[in-house]
Amino acid sequence: MRRALPWLLHLLSDDALDEAYQVARQFQHRDEDGWYVSSRGEWRRCRLASTDWDDPTMAMSGCSGEFANEFRRKDVADGCPRCCEELAENGSEPDVLGRWGYR
Repeated sequence: MRRALPWLLHLLSDDALDEAYQVARQFQHRDEDGWYVSSRGEWRRCRLASTDWDDPTMAMSGCSGEFANEFRRKDVADGCPRCCEELAENGSEPDVLGRWGYR
């Protein structure tokens, strides 16, 4: 198989080889970058993990908390393991759940 792989890759066109390379890289980094499979079977990235919360415009707007709550609700509904774990850890704290919009 080791000898066959370079030969098979050589048969691919440049576009197909680039696409195969991109797909392989996506699968390599998805777990590291906060990607997960949603409840509908689609690859999704955690909205909370992918947002730059230190952005000056976001901080000046004063509504970053509202965005975070909305993103968290959507991620939990989609089945994001990071957000579900965070919600489970804070499930006994009603004030936190109230701030997040769950109570």
